[in-house]
Amino acid sequence: GVRDYIHVEDLAKAHINCLNFLSNKIKNETINLGTGIGYSVLEIINEFEKTIKAKVPFTIKPRRFGDVGELVADNKKAFNLLEWKINNGLQEICEDTIRWIKLNNQDEVSYYEKSINYRRNRSRWFLSV
Repeated sequence: GVRDYIHVEDLAKAHINCLNFLSNKIKNETINLGTGIGYSVLEIINEFEKTIKAKVPFTIKPRRFGDVGELVADNKKAFNLLEWKINNGLQEICEDTIRWIKLNNQDEVSYYEKSINYRRNRSRWFLSV
C-alpha cells in the first residue's frame, strides 16, 4: 500500500501553527496533516538502503484484510489556514530516523546496521501488494 509519511519536525510545526491558529481565531477545525505525497513500503525500503548503504531484507506478503491501497492526506487546508509548509522529504525522514537510532539505541546500532532490522526479534519488513 501507499501511505503519506511525514517528518516529526514538520508534524510538530503544524501542531504549533494549529495552536496559534486556534488561539487567534477561536474556532474548531478539522485539518489533515501530511505531505500530500504517497510512498510505497518498497520506496521506503529503497530510501533506507540509500541512507545506510546496505540492502534491507524483506518479504512480500499479501495485503492485510481491510488495508486500503492508498492513503494520502489532502493538506491544502493546513497550508492555507495554518500557513504551514513541508520542509522535509523522504530522504530527511530516513536520515533522521537512522540518526535518532544511533543517538538513542546505542545497544541496537551495530545490529541494525548489520542486519537492517529494527526490532530485536529479527523481524523482516513486509510489503503489502
